[in-house]
Amino acid sequence: WNGYIGRKLFKNDVGMIRLQVNDLLNQNKGYNRFVNSSMVKEETYQQLRRFFMMTFVYNFSKNPTGASGN
Repeated sequence: WNGYIGRKLFKNDVGMIRLQVNDLLNQNKGYNRFVNSSMVKEETYQQLRRFFMMTFVYNFSKNPTGASGN
C-alpha cells in the first residue's frame, strides 16, 4: 500500500506540501520461493522497502487574478 497526506498552501491553492509513504505495511521483502515436486527454488534480491518522502508542488498554470489569459 502507498499513501499520502497533503496540505494546500497559498491563496487560490497554488501550492501543496505532501508527505508520502511507499510500502506502508512493509511487506516488500525481496524474497521469492518456488516449490514443485522435483525442485525448490529460492531467490533473494535487493528491494526498496518502506520509505517516506516529503514534496512541495507549485502550480504555475493557475492564474492568480482568476481572469483568463486572453
